[in-house]
This record gives sequence, C-alpha cells and structure tokens, in this order.
Amino acid sequence: MRTSMHSLIWKEWHEHKCKLASIVTILCALSAYILFAGRDKVDVLPMVYTIGLCCLLPLAIFVGLGDAAGERSRDTLPFLQSLPISSRRVAATKLAFGLFTLLAAIALLILFVCAWCVVAGAFDVSYASSAARFVHDGPRGFTNNRWVSAILLTVLTVSSLYIWSASVGVNRKDEISAGAAAVIVMLGCWLSFAALVKLGAMDSEVLAAPCLAVLPGGAIAIADLIRNSEGILGLVCIIALLGHGALIARYVRRFGRVAERENYSPKEGTVPNYVLDKIAPPFDSPLSAIVWKQLRESWVIALAGLAATVGIVVVAALGDSTNYLSRPKELGQLFAGVSSTFGIVTAMVIGIGVCLYDVSPQLNTFWRSRPIHRDLWFWSKALTGLAIAIFMVYAPTLGALAASGITLSDAQREPQMFIFPALHLAFFAAAMSMTCLARHAVYAAILSIPAAFAGPTAISGAVMAAAHFGWLGPSLGDGRDPPELYMVTASVVGLLLSFSANIVLAWLAMRFDWGRKGRY
Repeated sequence: MRTSMHSLIWKEWHEHKCKLASIVTILCALSAYILFAGRDKVDVLPMVYTIGLCCLLPLAIFVGLGDAAGERSRDTLPFLQSLPISSRRVAATKLAFGLFTLLAAIALLILFVCAWCVVAGAFDVSYASSAARFVHDGPRGFTNNRWVSAILLTVLTVSSLYIWSASVGVNRKDEISAGAAAVIVMLGCWLSFAALVKLGAMDSEVLAAPCLAVLPGGAIAIADLIRNSEGILGLVCIIALLGHGALIARYVRRFGRVAERENYSPKEGTVPNYVLDKIAPPFDSPLSAIVWKQLRESWVIALAGLAATVGIVVVAALGDSTNYLSRPKELGQLFAGVSSTFGIVTAMVIGIGVCLYDVSPQLNTFWRSRPIHRDLWFWSKALTGLAIAIFMVYAPTLGALAASGITLSDAQREPQMFIFPALHLAFFAAAMSMTCLARHAVYAAILSIPAAFAGPTAISGAVMAAAHFGWLGPSLGDGRDPPELYMVTASVVGLLLSFSANIVLAWLAMRFDWGRKGRY
C-alpha cells in the first residue's frame, strides 16, 4: 500500500522529469554541436564549464519559479491542501526535487561529454585537451584542483539562484509575476552590496566574502577572495549555509499560505455611483479592446525588465574601481550591452505572457466563444506584445547611446551587435509558440531556447554539409575560419528563420487550439 509520502514523491518526480529531460537535451545538444563543429579547435573542459554556467543560471531561475508558483498558476493548490499531508512536507519535497533536477543535469552533461570524447577517440577524432592550462588558469578557491573548483562553483551558484527564486516567488499567482518579484529582489540585494562596496564598508575580505556567499549566485564571485584569505573559508561556508537555510525555511513555512485578502467570501457586487460616472465607455472595435488588454498584461513585465537592466548597470558601475560617471561613453556602451543581453530575457517573458493567460482553462473557452475572429485575436496580441518588447529594449538603449555621444557609425564598427535584434525577435516568437504548445510557463521558457536556435543550427548544418561535399568557395570550404561578416549574416538569417517559423507555429496553435491539455 502506498503512503502519502510515496504518492507525493511520485507526483514530484513526474513533474520534474520533463524539466530534467528538457534541460539535459539542451545542454547535450549544444555540447554536441560545438564538439562536432569544432573538433581540434575545442577545449573540452572550459567548454563544459562555460555551457554549464551560461545555460543553467537562467534555467535554475525558471525551475525555481515553477516550484514557487506552479501550483497556484495551475489552480491545483486547493486540491493539494485538501490532501492528508502537511504543506511543509510538500514544500520540502518540491525543493529537494528541484535541486536534484539541476544537479542531475550537471552530472549528465559531464558524463555526456566524457562519453563523446571516448567514442570520438575510437574513430581517431581528437579534441584539444586544455586540462593542464585549465587547472592552472581556471576558477580556484575551494580546492587545489581548479576544475573541481569550477564544478563546485557551478553547483553552488546554480543552487543559490534556485533557492532565491523559489523563496522570493513562493505563493505568487503565476510564474511571470514570481519572476518579476525574484529579479527585483535579487538585484536589490546586489545593488545594496555594491553600494556598500562603493562606500568603503566592504574593503576587508573577512566582510565581503561572507556577504557574497549569501547573495543570489554570489558563490561564483568569492573564489579570488578565498584565495587571498584562505583562513575565512570555514566562516564563508557557515554564513552561506545559514543564509540559504533561512531562505529554505521561509519557502517551506510560507508555501501554500495565501494572503487573507484573497480569501474573502463572495459578496454582492456594489459599485458606488461616483465610480460608475468615471467608467469609460466600451471600446468601439474588438481590435482596440484586444490591444488595450495586451497593454495591461505586458507593461508590468516590460517595466520589470527595464528596472532589472538599470539595476544591473548600477551594480556594475558601483562595483567598478574607477568612476563610470567621468566616462559617459563607456557608461553608454555598458548600458547598451546590458540592455541588449537582458533584452533577450525580457522578450522571452513578454512572449510567454502574450499567450499564457489565453490558453489557461478559464480564458481559453471564454474568448473562443466571443464573436471575435481567432486571427484578429492572435495577431493583435502578438504585434502589441512585440511592439512593447522592442520599445522597452531599444528606446532606453538608443537614449543612452545618444546621451553618451555614440553615433550609428560607431555601432557599425561592431557588426556582431546586429545579432541582438534578431535574437530578440527569435526568442519572442519561440516563447509564444512553446507557450501555446506546452501551456506551461517553465516548460515554455526552457523549450524556447532550442526553438530560437533551430534556424541557426539548420543553416550551420547545411553549411557544414556543403563544405564536406566541396560546394563552397575556397574561403569557406578550406577549413579556415569564415569571415566575421559571413558569420554575422548567417546567424541573423538563421534567427529570422526561427522567428518566422515560430510565429507561424504559434498562430496555428492558437487558431486550432493545439497544445498540451494536461493543464486542464
């Protein structure tokens, strides 16, 4: 006979196994693409470290947001609370499976790369081994072996971001609002630390290292401090355990506790006359009503993304040893780089928000019963969301560049910067299509990464196949590195191909109600 704990473990495993499979597939596919394309040019160990950090850091936040707000967003929290098991046990089980998902993904990535190298060696395909150089130049601070230190830093950083995201976003109505709250709180913590550093309150490693260990993802920044003051390693570990233990306790205690203001009994609706006098008349057309609805849904996400961009820039400026205010051109370049990079996340989240609410059980059947054409509904929301994403990313960026005296001719000297607009479009469309199909914010965020890069991958595969058969010119088919302009052009064309394919897929999924019905 199964106990309640067995059923809970079974439930959490089936919820997290798809996340684990999706994350591992992304990591292994990216590693396989780099290993296959690079061969002798690839340094295996730094590649694993870089992929683990670049991919798992945002994915850790997405998994944490799913465990924080997933039950409420799917309206399963009341049912879960009615079961004969304490909410604290449910929260602890969710947290354990979330951490297991991320740590298992790291382990499987390392095993995959090792197996690839062993199989490749059997076919006389070798890879550049930078183990000695990486051990000498790589991250250090926890052990004498810097590769082991790199693994530990990755594990600790990913775990820290997951715990912070789950703790801050617990009991939010959906993953999007939980993400906005988590990003603002985590950036606020880093901003406070940067301000203390700027004021000279963190000049000593004895003070700075423990504070960094408690901050979200701060483990990756303390290696050099521990190396310079090895005697504080024990203190740093204790402070980190206490700080993150407090966050875990907060998540476990608050899980399932909805604010009392949201539990009022239904009452007869009464509206004062002065309120009725201020209510605007109904919209004249369905188009204006849909645009207004999407503006109300997306502007909060866009403002949160802008606040996060400004916060990252302020943290970077305060943490710099020199004064950025005396170098306005470099400050403008910093803001443009952060805005373009973080704009990918902003475009992805806005794309998820365009379709997430409309495919929920309460709204999906409602809006389809209205006398509004489905194409009008989709394209109005899609174009409105895209306009908001573009405006909130590029209006501040262009303003910062203009204020710092950077002209368009200066930007044209860096052709790789033109990849970012294509990245924003590709991730926006990929998030929309994956949301319509998966009908789950976390799965949509994870799956939108391979969906956005499907176009560049297809073009790269076609180029490699053409080079293998000798169909390319001497500048591209002789094994040398292709020109930078060619690489930028191929990347932009591939990303635009992903944008076109995903926007059409999202349109078809919305029009014909495709997608996973498990959310119902």
